[in-house]
Amino acid sequence: MSIIKRGVGMLLLTAGLLAAGTVLTARADEGEYIVPECEMTGGRLASVTTWDPLAFEKLTKDFTVESARYSPADRRITWTLRTKKQYRTGKGEPEEVGVAEGKLTKDLEKLVENTYYCGLFYDAERRKVGSSEIYFTPGERDADDRFVVFADLNVANIEAFTAKVVVTLCERPPDYVYELYMAQGERYMRMGRFIDAAAAFRQALQARPGDATATTRLKQAQAGSKQP
Repeated sequence: MSIIKRGVGMLLLTAGLLAAGTVLTARADEGEYIVPECEMTGGRLASVTTWDPLAFEKLTKDFTVESARYSPADRRITWTLRTKKQYRTGKGEPEEVGVAEGKLTKDLEKLVENTYYCGLFYDAERRKVGSSEIYFTPGERDADDRFVVFADLNVANIEAFTAKVVVTLCERPPDYVYELYMAQGERYMRMGRFIDAAAAFRQALQARPGDATATTRLKQAQAGSKQP
């Protein structure tokens, strides 16, 4: 997937680095979000991690970025996010944490079903040496009904070879959406949640119209939902 660079002005992002307790400021400059170099124990990657501005722009439509930390012990870069959406009932009232978190989980799955956030790793000669998906994990709900979300990039086994990390959006394989919703539908079937299973199989059919397996499982889910 090509990265289209364009200037996005001066955008500040505060990044707290766990390894040394150092706070960095990332800025937009000539189309890249750059984390300035800093001295930190075991934290070299934090100083060479940049954001593709279009990917960052998309991220910040849904989330506020509160901090970014690099953990040498875990070999992981973590962005702490906060949802801009408030998870409430249709009447605008708070609802049970488990119900609200379920809605957030579905939103996170939708967020990365066609494209996903990834880290691209380059060596000192600017050769690509690997890539890794960024995984989103729900955190605690705040008093205003917004959730904390953790976005984790695993850098294990690649850190020593990496001179630069670019965080961007990558495309899913063509069958990813189909396989995702088929697996989701099967999981709901085992749980007896037939209405949710039917919805998942419909999504699978949108990804692969006319698929015999998805059609059959949708009919079975619909039949199950009509049982007393």
